[in-house]
Amino acid sequence: MEANMNLKKLDTIKTPENWKRELLEQQKITKESSNTDFMKIKRMKWAMASLVLIVVCTMGITVGADTSNPFGEFLQSVFGTKKVQEVHLETTSNIGETNAYKEYEEPGAEIQLSNNMEIVGRNETFILEYNKEDSEKVKSVYCIKNSQLTSEQVNRFQGKYDGKDFSFDYVIKNNEICGFNYNGAVSEVFPVMEERTVYVALYQTKEDTVIKETIAKINLDTNEIIKLSNDKMICNFVLSPNGKTLLCNFRTKGYWSVFDLKNKTEKKIKKSVINGYATTDEIVFVDDYHILTLGKAFTKNKTEYYSKYLVNLKSGKVEKEYFNTQIDINFNWTYMFNKNILTIENVMKGSKFQINIQERKVEPIIASEKYAIFGDASNKIIYLINLEKEEWMKLKIPNKEWENMEFYLMSKENKMLITLNKKAYIIDLSKLKKFNG
Repeated sequence: MEANMNLKKLDTIKTPENWKRELLEQQKITKESSNTDFMKIKRMKWAMASLVLIVVCTMGITVGADTSNPFGEFLQSVFGTKKVQEVHLETTSNIGETNAYKEYEEPGAEIQLSNNMEIVGRNETFILEYNKEDSEKVKSVYCIKNSQLTSEQVNRFQGKYDGKDFSFDYVIKNNEICGFNYNGAVSEVFPVMEERTVYVALYQTKEDTVIKETIAKINLDTNEIIKLSNDKMICNFVLSPNGKTLLCNFRTKGYWSVFDLKNKTEKKIKKSVINGYATTDEIVFVDDYHILTLGKAFTKNKTEYYSKYLVNLKSGKVEKEYFNTQIDINFNWTYMFNKNILTIENVMKGSKFQINIQERKVEPIIASEKYAIFGDASNKIIYLINLEKEEWMKLKIPNKEWENMEFYLMSKENKMLITLNKKAYIIDLSKLKKFNG
């Protein structure tokens, strides 16, 4: 399920036809993969997926080493006894901030497996459970702490922007805030915090048209709201990893700018550096001042491709251009499969590694920043790959379990969650055994 957290952020700019063809081709590949009898796997957009996960348990989970069942024993035989832990259901109590908003249900009831869950977060993991009667309203929020899935205390902020009321609910984990259930004049809560200060986008409409929008910061302790920009920031936004810079896409004018949140300065970026029609999914931050984005078209062997630009946001210039003709796994990793050899390449580093594949064809099923899973549905084979360490494992999934299995990757925790019907297992991926097929 895709979140509808910000209904006004609909990008109405038409993408150039050649970009459309490339995106449609990618969608075709994804559709073919999903139609070839793969497991019921949810593919997150790679540009947003710092990790991939799904909630399958109750208010809390504890982990035990005993997996006294055939499938658990199968996983132990592949990964090792100490690396496979079966998830056991448990309830926990909320421990939250004193100003907690009390509309949400108190913990204690079991959470059933359902489709109304979504994973969000920049550097942290937040699992949102939506209300079944209202698909836009978040009912509960869960985080992972010490190998447990815990129900988080939800808080609410209320304020005014130019006389218009607004509110949002939020959960904080470390230096990251997850905002949701927006009401009134707030269009976005940016995830990275600075102590108790959060950054937001506030807007006003007239006859369903956005007439002004501004970037502001809010002190959650004092409720103070300070405008940082003018009221003309009617944009789509992409925040840098540590919250230093904010990329702004002026969608009606077809260009991007970079806004320095500390210095409150804005600088327009040339369209030749960042295409004004690029979507937020086509920009990936490398650090707070460098991004990777689509570049210009080039032709090789009568086939048209797009290069990728490494852009320095301080200088507003392209530092490096990469010409890669392989298929994207995510924006910085590509692959090619030819004559039983799977070649994986890091776009920015130019480094490659290869995996010998016995199967006639494998395709990517799911990927995060660090991990990828390739599969062959006809033979019930998957290849689990650590892209950074160039490690991989081959798994032959029992036929009986293939249809009901789900895989979810947790890059930050170096773990994978496997669910099978009502059972779930957490697997340590910190080191994979190399297997050459």
